[in-house]
Amino acid sequence: MTKQPCLKVLIIFIFGIILGRYFSLPFSYIFPFLIISFFLSLLFFVKQKEIICNIFFSLAILSSGFILTINSIQSPGSKNLKKFIGGDVEIIGKITDEPKIYPRWVSYDLSINKINNEEIKRPARRGGFVRLRIYGGRIFSYNDIIKFKTVLEEPPFYFLSENISAVSDISGSKVEKTGEDRENIIKSASISFKRYTQNLYFYYLPKMESALISGIVLGGDQSIPEGVQKIFRDTGTVHILAVSGMNVGLIGIICFVILGDLLRLPKKTAVVPSIFLVWFYSMATGMNPPVVRSAITLTIIFL
Repeated sequence: MTKQPCLKVLIIFIFGIILGRYFSLPFSYIFPFLIISFFLSLLFFVKQKEIICNIFFSLAILSSGFILTINSIQSPGSKNLKKFIGGDVEIIGKITDEPKIYPRWVSYDLSINKINNEEIKRPARRGGFVRLRIYGGRIFSYNDIIKFKTVLEEPPFYFLSENISAVSDISGSKVEKTGEDRENIIKSASISFKRYTQNLYFYYLPKMESALISGIVLGGDQSIPEGVQKIFRDTGTVHILAVSGMNVGLIGIICFVILGDLLRLPKKTAVVPSIFLVWFYSMATGMNPPVVRSAITLTIIFL
């Protein structure tokens, strides 16, 4: 892709979007394929085998467009949930992201497996998620499978952009853990890294400072007092508390400079861990759109 690389990447990416619109494959198949293709392209890039590198990099870009589409189209699972709203239900579901801890409750996003023993089928597409607020009790983790009885409610309209199809509030005493699902090992590792880093902040720094530095570096404002958040909003600087593309750029460039300039590694060798660290950090901070855009841009620049 030496001539007009950005145009070729864009065309392949759009083709992946089109494929995702008309074909359905499980996310658990496509995502590992993307990761493997991407790192094989890096491997052959280091070995200076340009043709093979371009083939695997093209497959990775194609998979990215495919995943973007299947993650943005609402699935039949969300439609199936609507018939259960307003009635008593028994739910078995998997926690799909890191819990958000607030002073009075903990918020979880659930991918529903069964409702009243009826399986909810979700063929790779997003949608059909339930946002659950649990008051009291133990704190569950990403990938935990939980079981509980509740009444589902219609979500606020602004939750629809997050593919939340129902919400519910429940006491922690009514929720039990039934198992774990370690499907996405990389995401599990990134969330564990984020949790470990946050614990370091809260251990060595005062409560206020640790909450601020955690929000700026890793994202999330749950631990920041409402009064402090209001000050940032009133002064127009609330964006400082959110992870942005600048964070991703700094991570990638600092890693590349340390490996390439300070440790004197070959540039093509320094690119591999730099790109890996960029995407690992992106997953740890939640893969927000600005972060993903910056990670894609930085990857293309490095290559």
